[in-house]
Amino acid sequence: MADLLLGEGAFSATLNAYLHPSAPVQSEEFLRGRKEQLVSIKKALVSSGRNVFIYGERGVGKTSVAQTAACLHQSSNADPIFIACDKDSTCFRICQTIARKLISQNPLQQKGSKSSKLSTKIGPFSAETQRAAEEGQIPLPSSIDEAIELMAFSAKRHSYSPVVVVDEFDRLSHERERGFFGDLIKQVGDQSIGLKFIFCGVGSSLSDLLAGHESCFRYLSSVKLDRLGFDPRMEIIEAAAKALQIAVSRDYVIRIARISDGFPHYVHLIGNKMFWAAFEDESIEVRSNHYTRGITEAINDVEPHLKEAYDKATKKYGNEYQYILWALADHPDFERRSTDIFESCTRIMNQLGLVPLGRTLFNGRMRYLKRETHGNILRATRQGWYEFREPVLRGYCRLRAEDRGVQLDRDHYLESRRLR
Repeated sequence: MADLLLGEGAFSATLNAYLHPSAPVQSEEFLRGRKEQLVSIKKALVSSGRNVFIYGERGVGKTSVAQTAACLHQSSNADPIFIACDKDSTCFRICQTIARKLISQNPLQQKGSKSSKLSTKIGPFSAETQRAAEEGQIPLPSSIDEAIELMAFSAKRHSYSPVVVVDEFDRLSHERERGFFGDLIKQVGDQSIGLKFIFCGVGSSLSDLLAGHESCFRYLSSVKLDRLGFDPRMEIIEAAAKALQIAVSRDYVIRIARISDGFPHYVHLIGNKMFWAAFEDESIEVRSNHYTRGITEAINDVEPHLKEAYDKATKKYGNEYQYILWALADHPDFERRSTDIFESCTRIMNQLGLVPLGRTLFNGRMRYLKRETHGNILRATRQGWYEFREPVLRGYCRLRAEDRGVQLDRDHYLESRRLR
């Protein structure tokens, strides 16, 4: 059977092409379940004056959709520009960085332009500043007008159809800076500078990210990204298995799809670990030990901040808090009634052969999970209803439960499939 396996180099290259646990997808071929969103983005980007804002919960794949769309729209004579915001970012510094990347990414064009007169004057900047800009010494704009001039100047030196992805927009902590971006988006549209923007941010609506700056909304096509559908989750694993020439039973595919809770990162992460386990055993099929190794190793490789949040919430009173978190994740809905969570917790503890929590003790534990001492991991949305403060933690809870042999949400999944 080992003779039928790919060599390690080919296996690694194929696995990295199909599964991306640590990097965004940049190819339409490997992006599953997002065709409708890509079509919407394409229509916006070919419309005069329109740019795109992708929003949704953390972990649903916004960056992958944005980068894939950027690669599709970007002209072939250059690569798209990717920028990420942080808490110290400002609008003008981001514009400066974008301009630097736009110019530096085309060194031949830059070199040729040094010996000739500027074909585009940077409006308010001096001749010396313009010459410095052509050599890659980009000035820091101090106004929206200067930022727009700088964008127009740099875009023409980059490519025929430049696209810029500005990721993690929600990390801009100052309302003033978001206001500048609102003005920038409006002017980019009004002046048709030949540059397209795709913004990404965590939020439940575009208003969350650009509150108070509605005047720029008509220049933006908003694309809300929900959790990935069940079938596309399975397609990710099945496509990788076919390319790797490793058989995987539908049961494991379904379990991975269910555990992921619609967050693609978990599908890619578990699949990556599981297929490596099979390859290292020189097996052309995924066996139970490969699946369980994949789950265990995925838990070890999950983002540190998720593990830290989970550990802080569950470190007291044995595993009682852990079972409550699993119970909250025991349904596809983000928000659940405490009565339903209690029923799930009782079922989970019975399955593990443990004495379930009484209702009074359960209610007390739920209240503690909303407090700083437990990392505020939960929040009450209305009387008697709860959800995770960071929804992507649901997938990690499902991973931890699966590692203990507890399959969450199984009955609901089977029922939903029967109703199709």
